[in-house]
Amino acid sequence: MSEGTLSQEEIDALLTGGGAPPEQPKSSQGSTVSVLQNILEGTVGDMTSSLRPSIGDDFQLQLTSVSEFSGDLPVTGNVIKIQADINNGNPYDHFYILSGTDALKILSATTGMSDLQIDDSMLEALQELFEHVVKVLSAALSFQLGAVNVRIQGVTQGESVSTVLGDKKSVMVKYQFETNPMDSGALYEFFDTDLVDLISNPEQGPMMQGGAGSGIGSSRAGAGMGMGTQSASTGTAIQSIQFPQLTSTTQPSDQGNLGLLMDVSMEMTVELGRTRKLIQEILEMGEGTIIELDKLAGEPVDILVNHKLIAKGEVVVIDENFGVRVTEILSPFDRVKDY
Repeated sequence: MSEGTLSQEEIDALLTGGGAPPEQPKSSQGSTVSVLQNILEGTVGDMTSSLRPSIGDDFQLQLTSVSEFSGDLPVTGNVIKIQADINNGNPYDHFYILSGTDALKILSATTGMSDLQIDDSMLEALQELFEHVVKVLSAALSFQLGAVNVRIQGVTQGESVSTVLGDKKSVMVKYQFETNPMDSGALYEFFDTDLVDLISNPEQGPMMQGGAGSGIGSSRAGAGMGMGTQSASTGTAIQSIQFPQLTSTTQPSDQGNLGLLMDVSMEMTVELGRTRKLIQEILEMGEGTIIELDKLAGEPVDILVNHKLIAKGEVVVIDENFGVRVTEILSPFDRVKDY
């Protein structure tokens, strides 16, 4: 037979299933990475907004790629590692990587100063910045998995590019940032592959087994509350928790216990306004400096109890002292919204 032509026997074999099996689609890593990418694409705007008050209004952040880490870290020179472990009942490795040069770009925009050197104070400033970022990430992952905590464990510098990841398999996320139209850099984020798999298939994770923060497992189990179930994999009988009927049992005498707290003093504060300043601006302050606040003249001031906003009012003068006339008591919804 000529090259590229099948014989009759080969054709028959293919028709009867005797040929090579058809190629299966690659599903595992590609699908899990795409789920993570969709989540992160929805958080980039919030991450940008959380950093702008500190870095500046020109700050821009863009997600450029999400892929399984190949082993080549595209960072040269000094490496800044921001460790931010993720915990949903089980800890997962997660961190950010910046080159020393790119870290200084962010720090210079934050402080308003040039010719900076990375020292302990600068590492602390980076950690404070990324505290805002991990709050956004924690909220996004909690929406997918239930209760998730993302907390920064520390910031280190000078780690070898070849050892910064160790032997763990990771998914690498690349962001491009701009501190101003003329200055840009790259930020890299790394996720443990086990966590990425859990994000793609939350029903298969440990949270469905009643672990800490098992928000999804609890809500889905509610439909079968009070019914016995059986594990399909082990055949073990599983009995759901039986909850009693909720009824009002509060007696008038119980409310009298509030009297035990009546003589407890609490701190009350009246807040005229707030503002944010760069470190450089604070260092330049002196006697006679005027600080502009975020409230307009005549606008109601905030009344706080133990630093919790509860009411609004207007400033008055009583004899020779300042006072506040309460003009509005905030509803519970407003207090939570403004917290």
